[in-house]
Amino acid sequence: SILEGIDVPGDRESASDMHVTIVHLGKDVPVVQLAKAMVVAHECARATPPMSFTITRVSSFPGGDDGVPIICPIESPELQALNAMLKQRLRDLGIPFSDKWPDFKPHLTLGYFVDAPEGFALDVELPVPVPFSVSELCLWGGNAGGPEVLRVSIPFALSPVQRMAVTVARRRVRSSSKRG
Repeated sequence: SILEGIDVPGDRESASDMHVTIVHLGKDVPVVQLAKAMVVAHECARATPPMSFTITRVSSFPGGDDGVPIICPIESPELQALNAMLKQRLRDLGIPFSDKWPDFKPHLTLGYFVDAPEGFALDVELPVPVPFSVSELCLWGGNAGGPEVLRVSIPFALSPVQRMAVTVARRRVRSSSKRG
């Protein structure tokens, strides 16, 4: 992918692990709690159409336990709305989540700069904007203290135009199979 070609300092995330964190449930979340959160994630994903945005910068957040996060900030009202919807539904059902970062700043993490010098900060414009699409909501988790044991992908809802295209395609397949 184009994102893998962006040169970043430090340890790079693998393409399969690149994601936009919408809500962080916390560390060491029991599987039973993850199952409850999965129901909320499903409800919210089915109410959300796929979305696209353009990444134009690489920057960093202040350093933490894993080093300095090297990120691509994302400006997306759709991601903001999804964050608000998920948090509200989790609150409504009494499912705890981390509020370590109360201000939601959508971003794609490219990697972590573990040996960054004191005060390191990055903010550069990409030479070419990079289109990025999101078509599913994933719930990742582990069993309290254990390795990741759960990874569930829930596709976003199709837009009315996409649903119509699927319906037309199915009808064409059925009618061509009846003829042949």
